[in-house]
Amino acid sequence: MAPPGAVTIRLRAANLAFDQASVRARAGARVTAILQNEEPGVQHNLSFTVPGLPHGETCLGPCTETQTFTAPAPSRFLFFCTVHDMTGDFFVDP
Repeated sequence: MAPPGAVTIRLRAANLAFDQASVRARAGARVTAILQNEEPGVQHNLSFTVPGLPHGETCLGPCTETQTFTAPAPSRFLFFCTVHDMTGDFFVDP
C-alpha cells in the first residue's frame, strides 16, 4: 500500500473564530497546517492535541504561521488557539 500523500490544512482566524469546524488527514500523511490570522492587532495561534506536538507560534494579525508534522494513528484530536476559546476537530483517518 502506498504511503499517504501530503496534506495542507489552511485555517483562517477572523472574528475570534476559525473558518472551519473540522479538518481531516490520513494517518502517516505529512501535514502542513497554515494559520491565516486576519484580525489586525489580535494574537492567534494554531495548536493540535496531537501527543508530542508543540503549540503553534502565536502571531499578531494580520499574519500567517505554518507548522508541519506527521499525522498520528487514526483518532479524533482537537485543533485550537491557546489565546482564545477557538476549537475544532482534527480527524485522522486510517
